[in-house]
Amino acid sequence: MSKLNIQIFVDVIAMMTGSPVEKTVFIYDDSPSGSLGKGTHKAISAVYPGQLIQWNLYPVDVQTPVWLGGITFGPQETGVAVAPQAGSTATTDSADGTQAVGSETPWLCTWTGYAPLCMLPNYGHPYTLHLQFGTTGKMISVAGPQLAFPTMYAPAPVGTNSVL
Repeated sequence: MSKLNIQIFVDVIAMMTGSPVEKTVFIYDDSPSGSLGKGTHKAISAVYPGQLIQWNLYPVDVQTPVWLGGITFGPQETGVAVAPQAGSTATTDSADGTQAVGSETPWLCTWTGYAPLCMLPNYGHPYTLHLQFGTTGKMISVAGPQLAFPTMYAPAPVGTNSVL
């Protein structure tokens, strides 16, 4: 089973000037299993239980740093933790190929983790991205993206209107 890459593009300048998340955060993935909502902040990434996932963050304006302060799994009304979940790590890839944790340049970090083993077909597994940006590290939470376990001919996760 190959790694799933989830790319998050953020228009930091628009976000700092008060534009809504719908117009500033764009999520894509490279799943061959048919993800939904690519290019929106509510993307549903097709993933298999136990599959390795890597989240990468890219600012649209490269002069303003943005980084992933944390990922919280579960419905958006649950916890507001901004720490890595069990099985997840924040790592920085340096030029010499080594990885360092707790980098002084958090915008170079990627987050890796595994899809939950308890995922059921036809149900989304929501998560919240905690984005930090600017020189002050102001934080905004983006609820809406999901992981989903696709099966052949299964309808999309409950609450969506497409086929996964």
